[in-house]
Amino acid sequence: MCEQTGDELRGIARRIAQAGGRMYRVGGGVRDAYLGLPAKDEDFCIVGFDDELISRVLPEAFAVGKSFPVYRLRSGGRVYELALARRERKAGSGHRGFAVEFGQEVTLTEDLVRRDLTVNAMAIDVLTDEHYDPYGGLDDLKRRVLRAVSDAFAEDPLRVYRTARFAAQLSFSVEPRTSAMMQRLAGELETLSVERVFDEFRKALRTAQPLRFFQALRDASALFPHFGAFGEEETFQRLKNLLAADATATKVLQEPLSDEAIFAMVLLSLARDEDAHAFCQRMRVPELWKTAATLLRQPLFEENLSLHQRAERVVQRIRKLERCGLTIREYAHIRAVAEGIAQGWTAYAWLLDVAEGLRAIRGEDVMRENPALSGPALGRAIEQRRVAYAMNVMEIRYGRDG
Repeated sequence: MCEQTGDELRGIARRIAQAGGRMYRVGGGVRDAYLGLPAKDEDFCIVGFDDELISRVLPEAFAVGKSFPVYRLRSGGRVYELALARRERKAGSGHRGFAVEFGQEVTLTEDLVRRDLTVNAMAIDVLTDEHYDPYGGLDDLKRRVLRAVSDAFAEDPLRVYRTARFAAQLSFSVEPRTSAMMQRLAGELETLSVERVFDEFRKALRTAQPLRFFQALRDASALFPHFGAFGEEETFQRLKNLLAADATATKVLQEPLSDEAIFAMVLLSLARDEDAHAFCQRMRVPELWKTAATLLRQPLFEENLSLHQRAERVVQRIRKLERCGLTIREYAHIRAVAEGIAQGWTAYAWLLDVAEGLRAIRGEDVMRENPALSGPALGRAIEQRRVAYAMNVMEIRYGRDG
C-alpha cells in the first residue's frame, strides 16, 4: 500500500475512533498481505457503529447492498468499501438462507466467525496495525491448509466451490474435516444459481493450478451436480494431463493461455461431444467459450482431403479462431497436446505464416488488379487468393500430396 493511501485510510479510521468505533482491514487483503501477494480486493469492517453513526461521522459515504449495509466512501481518488460488523444465523436453505444482524454491540470476533475459512478470518487494525487472528488463520497459512472457521461452514453450499477455488488459487490443500463438511453440503449444491457456480469456476480457471479445483471437489465427493462429467477416472486422468500442459503454456508460448483456451482444454478431457455440449448448456457457458472449445475439439484436417481442401479448411479455421479470440499459438499448443505430438506447438508453427500472409491480402489490392470485380465476385476472388496463399505455404511444408 502506498503511503498516501495509508494516510487516507488512517484519516478515515481516526474519525471512526473518535466516535467510539474501530476500523479493521479484513478478509482476502489480510491473507494476501501475509502471503506477500498484491491485494486484489481490500475489505474493511467497522466495529462499534451502526448506520446512524455512519451517516453522522461519514456523511459522504453512501450505502449499497440490500441484506446488510455496506458503505462506499470516495477519498483521494479511491473508493473504499466499509461494512458494519455483523452476525449471521441460518434461517432457511441454500446460499441465501441467512438472517443478518448488525449494530454497535457486534464484536470483531463475532464478525470473523461467520467467515468461511480461517485464512480469511484475520484482521488488522487500520490505526494501530495490531493483528487479530482468533481462529488460527496464520498457522494454517504456514501449513498451506484450508480449514473451516466453525461448523457454520456447513450452512452455506457456495462455500464448497469457494473452498475448491481457493485450493486452486493458493495451491493449498483442504483439511480433512473441512472436506467432510463439503461432502455433507453436496446435497444442497443444486440450490445454487448457475451464475454463482460459473463465477467460481471461471475464477478457478484463472489460477495457476486449476486442477486443484476439481481435485478438491473430487476428494469431497462434490463433483455432482455441476461437474459430474469429470468424475470418471479416465476423464479425470485426461484432465490432469491437459491441465499439466496448461501449467507449461506460459513458458512454452511466452504468454499465458486465455480463459477461452483453458476452458477448451478442460472440455477436451470429455471424450464424448454430447457430454461437452451438455456441460456447456448446464453451465450457460458464453458463446465465445463454446466456439473456442468446439474448434479445439476438432482436428485441423480430416483424412483423404486434397491439398486444396486442406488449404480451404486452414483459411476457415484461422478466420474462426480470430473471431472467438483464440491465438494461433494457443490453438497450436492445445492441438499438439491433444494429439500427443512430441514436437509441441511448433508442429503447427506454419499456421502463423499462413495467418500473417492472409492478413496482408486486402480487398483494395484485388480490386486494383481487377477493377471490374465487386460484391460477391470480389469476395470470392479474395477468398481464392487466400486459399492459394495457404496452399503455397502448405506445399512448401508438406509437398504436393500434403
